[in-house]
Amino acid sequence: MRLAFYPESYLELKEAEREKLMSTLMRGIDACIAADQYVIVDWHILNEQNPLAVEDEALAFFSTVAQAYADSPNVLYEICNEPNGETTWSDIRFYAEHVIPCIRELSPHAVVLVGTPNFDRELMSATRNPLDFDNVMYSLHFYVSTHKADLRSELVDALSEGLPIFVTECGLSGAAGDGELDMDSAVEWFELLRSHNVSFTVWSLSNKRETSALMRATSEATTRLSDEDLSPVGLWVKDLIKGKDPASIKLPKVDSNGMLLNDEPIWMEWLNGRDIRSAGAWRAYALGSIAFLVVLLGLSRLYRRLTSKRYHTYDEIAEPPRMTRIVGGKGAASLPALSRLRLVRFSRWSISFGA
Repeated sequence: MRLAFYPESYLELKEAEREKLMSTLMRGIDACIAADQYVIVDWHILNEQNPLAVEDEALAFFSTVAQAYADSPNVLYEICNEPNGETTWSDIRFYAEHVIPCIRELSPHAVVLVGTPNFDRELMSATRNPLDFDNVMYSLHFYVSTHKADLRSELVDALSEGLPIFVTECGLSGAAGDGELDMDSAVEWFELLRSHNVSFTVWSLSNKRETSALMRATSEATTRLSDEDLSPVGLWVKDLIKGKDPASIKLPKVDSNGMLLNDEPIWMEWLNGRDIRSAGAWRAYALGSIAFLVVLLGLSRLYRRLTSKRYHTYDEIAEPPRMTRIVGGKGAASLPALSRLRLVRFSRWSISFGA
């Protein structure tokens, strides 16, 4: 398991929020140790480009973590994720020579993972001038749809020079974590790692709506995952971790452009897990709605009966009565006119009221 800790976000927080975030990180570490797993604590620089930009903060961070887990062989320390921009191997080496002793003072035998230039893709610079520490490995990152034969060749060359390499991040997508899914390249990459016994972690165990996510966007699982929680890519990676030959694993479905085909109905893409549970209970909602409407209709009828009167009375006439003639039969009579009432017809009488 790799726990990515972003210094850019962390350093923007107030002290109380920083403590809360550190507590969350340590709960994750504890959970991995309890499950007898290795856990990489990743100081995930990215926009900082050069790890020297946050060296003091890194020293404080790794002192805290190493002191808490000094005796735990489960914990590996990745001291700088993806140095980039103008950062050179000399910059990284200088940084590592300060941070590694900070960790080793508290945890002498801990494995330390060191990033390489150009987003952890320049291994040969580290090969030419490696660090003078034991239990150090060097990071390689790749995404199968972007990085192909050239980077695989760099890996093989570095291994042949005896450089210890850990693929601390890779993904089944383009370099941005989304887009095309090149499964032919994926098979080549993981067969190569398998043949050279190179360890790896896959990005990312999340339900983000992107190609590389190992969970479905509709999953809300927070503890144990089932196959229903896993995306097509997640199911492929699960078999990979179980030790299956990459070439034998059932491939996720892609369209003619290499884009991942979602096997969920299109309307589910707009729903979260709570929406789907609600949709599954539509019968209960329908019965409840019908019962509500019946009660509302009954109350409406009762209100009308209690507040309405069957007949008009003389007391309700606003204007003084005018007389109108009733003609029919053998005689005639006069009645007060009821203002604004319609013409009423009887079988033998015709009564007309003045407006």
